[in-house]
Amino acid sequence: MAIVLANTEISADLPNVIIELLASGTPTIITDVGASKEYIDKKLHNGILIKPLDKNELKNGIRKVLENENEFRDWNTDFLKNFPYHEFGEKLSLVYLELLKK
Repeated sequence: MAIVLANTEISADLPNVIIELLASGTPTIITDVGASKEYIDKKLHNGILIKPLDKNELKNGIRKVLENENEFRDWNTDFLKNFPYHEFGEKLSLVYLELLKK
């Protein structure tokens, strides 16, 4: 199991990896772009939002999670009900099938 994941994308809606990490209980450090701030938040105890391309915030975020690991593993996962695995898989399969047609 991962201790922390740092996702440093500079543009994204809601990366699949975020939902997967939250479901697995892995604290996440993610750039404050797209819909990420709706799911990752220090107040929710599931990770830290950082400014895109800010090396110091990334470094400090990693340190904060590693030094306070238990703080970032105690969160409510009720929101995951909005992302049923079978529906998510079906939608992802449709995307891949469309890509294969091109």
